[in-house]
Amino acid sequence: GRTSQQAGGGRAPGRLRPGSGAARRTVQEYSVIGDIAGLIAAVAFVALVGLLAVPLVKLGKVFDTTTESIKDLTAHSVPILDESAQTVASANSQLVKVDTITTSAAEVSQNVSALTGLYAAAFGAPVVKVAAFSYGVRKAFGQAASKVRGTRKD
Repeated sequence: GRTSQQAGGGRAPGRLRPGSGAARRTVQEYSVIGDIAGLIAAVAFVALVGLLAVPLVKLGKVFDTTTESIKDLTAHSVPILDESAQTVASANSQLVKVDTITTSAAEVSQNVSALTGLYAAAFGAPVVKVAAFSYGVRKAFGQAASKVRGTRKD
């Protein structure tokens, strides 16, 4: 008799010959396992896309809300800016009037200062002389009255 090695054609036990039915089944088993792995990968990819879609949808809603808020802010701020511009223009016209009044007040102040200087120059010296004269006259009458009374007062 022949040994198992001789019966297999000199191959090691457990190895299949390339054209045998056992070899075909193994290739078919590998292709089924590959199909299953591909299906699992596709399902995992779909699940991943689904999970990523939720935050993207929420982010889209946030952007929509932000856009609406900006539109509302713009709609409310434009009238405020217009009113502010009118207020500033009105304040500027009032400042022009105040500037005119201030200029006039400065001119009046200069005129009063000049008039005071003129009055002091024109009437100051004579008024001082009159005041000194009246003081001297009072003092003299006071001394004369005290001599008449008999008491002297300095």
